This record gives sequence, C-alpha cells and structure tokens, in this order.
Amino acid sequence: MHFSHKLNILHGMVEARPASTLQHPIPPVLQGFYQRKLVTGTFHLGETTDHPLYAVSVQSGWGCSPPGVTLHSGPTNKQPVLAKAADETGSTHNALNSVIQMPPLPGAHQASVENLHAAVDRETATFQFSVDVGYAHDLRREFFEWRKIETGHEMGILPPQFESGFKLVRIGSGGVFRQPEVVATIAFHDGRTMTLPFILQFHSSLGDRWAIMVIVTALKIWALNIQGKATASYISAQGDGWVTGASG
Repeated sequence: MHFSHKLNILHGMVEARPASTLQHPIPPVLQGFYQRKLVTGTFHLGETTDHPLYAVSVQSGWGCSPPGVTLHSGPTNKQPVLAKAADETGSTHNALNSVIQMPPLPGAHQASVENLHAAVDRETATFQFSVDVGYAHDLRREFFEWRKIETGHEMGILPPQFESGFKLVRIGSGGVFRQPEVVATIAFHDGRTMTLPFILQFHSSLGDRWAIMVIVTALKIWALNIQGKATASYISAQGDGWVTGASG
C-alpha cells in the first residue's frame, strides 16, 4: 500500500508525539479498564484501576473513518495521539490487517506508518509486524508475531480468570531468525467482567517504540477478538491467510 494512502486511512488524527516524550514510563503490566463501571467508547490503561496512565478511544467505523483504536499520550482522550491502528481498506481480508501510526523516528517530523498483518500458521491465528527496537539513534528492525493461546500447557502463561489470549514472539531481524522468545502476552477476560476486559504483560524491554507498537497492536487484536475475528477459522475464511510462521 502506498505511503500516502496509508496516511489517508489515518486522516484526521492529532499529530503523534515522539516516543521520547512519553508522559509516563510504560510499566511491565497494563490493565485495560472502564471507569465508573460503564462500557463506553473510551477506556483506560494503567497498573491499577485507580491510576489510569493512558486513554484509549475506540472507533466503530461509522462515518468516514475506518474502525480502529487510538492510544492517547495521557489519561484523557483530549490528550495528543501517541499511536493509532486503523483497518486497511480495499478488500474483505484487508479488514483484518491494520495500518499503524507511530511516533516519528528520531530526526523525523512526520509520524511513521507500520503494518499489522493477519495470517494463519498451523491452525493458529497470528498477527505479524516489524518495528524498530532499541533506544534513540541505536535502532534496528526486528520482526514479531502475536500467536493465539487457547488451550493446553500454554494457558499457564496467562493470569487466572482469563480464558484466552495471545503471546508475542520475537522472531529475528535482517533475515536472521532466532530461537523464538515470548516477549509479551495479552490475556482476554472470560467475559463476565466487561469493565476489566484484558491485561497486557511485558516480558522483555526493547525500547519505547517497541513498547508503543506492542500496546497498539495488542489493542487492535483485542478489538478484533471481541468481534470474533481473531480466530484461525475467521481469518482463513476471508482469503489467503495461510502462511508458514515461526514456531513457539
């Protein structure tokens, strides 16, 4: 997809802040929660429910904007956009893929644009992306893959009371693939508590840009999950989503 078309998909967003201007250090555990026990178009991320760090706005797709999620740089939706994921347009399968607006790279003034691709690997739903990891001007490109966890021994890596989720596998860079390493997980609640829909846990630290990308892609996968679209059967039914991915 052409860069200018990607920006058109993300049209109307507030200019993103550079990752170096994060208002809060990103903690190793973030809970998603709605305040006042109301399920609205905005919810929050924080270490605890009484200390919101980031607001998240959910776009339904009504009107001119595609469905998506927006991560704000502080605890209200009036604060600048830090990152955003919006559906690609153009085909049914592209609705599962996302265009990601990220903060500008060091020395740049325009927000950078990344992609999140849905696929199926050995009957497992996956979502793949690449992002620059590291700090300041010492950045390198690496590839990652969110892989669905549903049953078996892998459920042990999720917190209790969460029925399913995804693990983020670090794959490699520059054509050099490494032993798969789980660097983050997102766990989805069993549905009985809509005000506490998920918990995101970091198991590694690879820089602010990476952490922001992990958060916004996890939010997008959560949004697809509550629509029943983050499953292998749904992805494969939309088109050519079958690929060979990393094991782990």
